[in-house]
Amino acid sequence: MTATKPSNEPRSGIVQTKTIDILHERCIGAGNCAEVSPKYFDQSDTDGTVVQLREQVDDGDEFSVQQAADVCPVGAILIKK
Repeated sequence: MTATKPSNEPRSGIVQTKTIDILHERCIGAGNCAEVSPKYFDQSDTDGTVVQLREQVDDGDEFSVQQAADVCPVGAILIKK
């Protein structure tokens, strides 16, 4: 009998996609998010504030997106399940 590793996926077989919410009123244009995770964040040419490039986080990108949220000095990036 072969042992199987436990899965991190929900038991229903449905993969939970994380989504990104931006609190634009908080953003001060530091640019840390765009530096850490350029696939998901950019900066406005007008005022330097965050521009969200994607709403859903792709598999394998969770760490970089969470890191971008963590380095935001004003907590303008929220990651939701």
